[in-house]
Amino acid sequence: MNLYLFAILRHMSNLSQISQEVLLLSPGDADAKRIAALLEELAANSGISESGRSAAKKAATLAKKLASKKATAGDLDSLLELLAKMENQEYDSAATSVTNDLVAEYLAAQDSVLEDFEELALNLEQKGAEGLRALRRQVHTWKGEAGIIGADALAKPLHIIEDALDQVLPEQYAAVSDAMLELKDLVANSIANLKQGKPAGFDPESVLTIFKGAPDVPRAPDPAPVAAAVPVAQPQAAPLPNTADGFFVIQDGVDVELVGEFRAESEEHFANIEVGLMNLENDPSDAESVNNVFRAFHTVKGVASFVGVNYITELAHKAENLLDRVRKGDACSRRTVR
Repeated sequence: MNLYLFAILRHMSNLSQISQEVLLLSPGDADAKRIAALLEELAANSGISESGRSAAKKAATLAKKLASKKATAGDLDSLLELLAKMENQEYDSAATSVTNDLVAEYLAAQDSVLEDFEELALNLEQKGAEGLRALRRQVHTWKGEAGIIGADALAKPLHIIEDALDQVLPEQYAAVSDAMLELKDLVANSIANLKQGKPAGFDPESVLTIFKGAPDVPRAPDPAPVAAAVPVAQPQAAPLPNTADGFFVIQDGVDVELVGEFRAESEEHFANIEVGLMNLENDPSDAESVNNVFRAFHTVKGVASFVGVNYITELAHKAENLLDRVRKGDACSRRTVR
């Protein structure tokens, strides 16, 4: 990506992080000195505009003042107002620098970002508030970047999710972890759509539903008892969807090349799953292997859904649910994984 635009996006992410930390300060807080040091680093960054460096210098001065015993609530408000203004200025600057080639490079760079986001989501319960802030920071960054590249259909739902993250309580971390994994899949699908010149196609409802604590998969009712003397007819297996004579039928609108890539990638994931399950057979308490197998099934589920292999999506989803229970240690012993 164009280094200037890349610097702006990174600068915006830094500003977002600083703004969140300033919100936790109060007048006279000594930690404002650390914020001032971060702002001074931004002021010395030659990769951003002259006006951006000048504003960062002014913000650093305000942060130093906020650390003094004579600081007031007005000083805190002034700093927050200036930081918001800086973000808006850099956003406008980036938006005028965007070309189709830059958008393509940006989209290609999101693969590693999505992997990091997935790792954060998996470890939310262990990281606690720090992990939640990191997740929110990335959602905020995606929102801003989506707006810059003109993907408003992605930016607006991300803003809703960002607001929802502000309301999260510690006892909700498990549900939020699941919601963020769902979000990662949705963003990945949106990025893939944008790469192909299609609309982002992002709907936040599934993420928000998990936020509210709704069950991921409805629990089936217990079957009614059947008298032993009455023979029960065995149900016939329903034909697999999107198949004909046992072969998968590629649906309209799905790139054939993507299906081939999915097959090759899935073979790697299933090889990793086999290794992980063998490790668990030897050591059922191996949390890293549980996470690795969970992550592999989660990825297969998301990509299978994208290319329309719905029966694999369903199977991987069931495996993911089982492994999620194992991962959380609440409904299934690790010793049952074989």
